[in-house]
Amino acid sequence: MKQPHGNSSRFVRELTPEEKVFISKHVKSTDRNIRDRARVVDLSSEGYSVPQIMEELRCCRNYVLGWIDRFNDGGIKSLGTKKRSGRPRVYTETEEQKVITLINTRPVDLGLHFNTWDISKLQRYLNEKGDMISWSTIKRILKKNKIRLKNAQKWMTSNDPDYQSKKERTEELKNNRPRKGKVVSFDEKGTVTVKHYGGRSYSKEQPKVEAKQNIKGKFEFLCAYDVHEHGVYHKFYERKTHVDVAEFLIFLKKNLNITDCMLYSTVGQHIQPINWRKN
Repeated sequence: MKQPHGNSSRFVRELTPEEKVFISKHVKSTDRNIRDRARVVDLSSEGYSVPQIMEELRCCRNYVLGWIDRFNDGGIKSLGTKKRSGRPRVYTETEEQKVITLINTRPVDLGLHFNTWDISKLQRYLNEKGDMISWSTIKRILKKNKIRLKNAQKWMTSNDPDYQSKKERTEELKNNRPRKGKVVSFDEKGTVTVKHYGGRSYSKEQPKVEAKQNIKGKFEFLCAYDVHEHGVYHKFYERKTHVDVAEFLIFLKKNLNITDCMLYSTVGQHIQPINWRKN
């Protein structure tokens, strides 16, 4: 028969060897609930009174007495968290699958004007399609499936109607070097500002550098990479023009001993072949 909760001298019964092993293991559990319950049993078995356990764990009298009683009645199995009866899941597996399918679909492929999904956009789109799923339900579905908000990675697409065929041809050239041929990747970089930065220094305290907008200069550059020979060619300009680009291509022609060349663009408009024999 249980003693009244006002009795401060109540202790747990003598622990069996198996219970001692269980308690010694779970007093270090990462689950705070299990850890505190195991500590109540552990401290009580060592002779701590109810007030002493309350002070040690910073908890109330009913909490300590309650878990002492539960352990004495049910043993270590009673220390677990019982499954609670609560509100059942308010969404079906079909609705969950619709959310997962949608999150893995690019918005632009659905004719939408944005590029990334958030919960409000997902809810609005689903509601417009007749699936009345709430914001909180979508959030629970994403959490259940471990789908987190991530920073979007920028990437470029092309409006060239021949983009796919060019891409396939470029991949073919990259993977299968033409006999007696060169495959060169060419690109340009816009204005780069050269500034002075504080840098790092050994110091007991964080070093401080006077903040000044010391712009040392600006430059632009062109660069080419020989895919198979791993050679890099570049030139810097204070301000490049289309004439500089043409001269750089001629520079590549001479250094790589190119007689004929075909240019393929990965982005932008269609580029016509260039006949090097005219230069």
